[in-house]
Amino acid sequence: MSIIDDFALRHTQLSAVHADLHKQASAEQAITAKVELNMTPREMQRQQESLPTYQITAMISCHGEAESDGDPLFSLQLTMHAAYQQIGGEAMDFERFKRSHAPFTRQLYPLLHQHMRQLMLQLGLETVKLPYDLAEGKPAPQQQAVVLH
Repeated sequence: MSIIDDFALRHTQLSAVHADLHKQASAEQAITAKVELNMTPREMQRQQESLPTYQITAMISCHGEAESDGDPLFSLQLTMHAAYQQIGGEAMDFERFKRSHAPFTRQLYPLLHQHMRQLMLQLGLETVKLPYDLAEGKPAPQQQAVVLH
């Protein structure tokens, strides 16, 4: 049983969007894009008798370069906050949640991907492809980035 089975996504909020288009890329130009995802859990106030709610701040950034000469083409960054309410089991303390929050990455990444994809389309970067899913595997330690190429 995974930690995610005891929590429900209560809400999400996109809190920051930053985009820089350094140079327009042609439709035929090969682009190398690097994506980095950072997840940071935060404790939220709660009533004494209720099960806890924890927040995860997810920041995704994407940097694109021309494959031919390495010139920077664009940089994008999105920040999203997601609140998770525990719905089952014994109340989980924050330290345990902080150590084991990685499974939520696979739930939040598609939301971030959708926002990132829309931003890329608006900037004319429709040829840049992002991964649709994260490989299931050993979770990354807290505060470490997941880097996708």
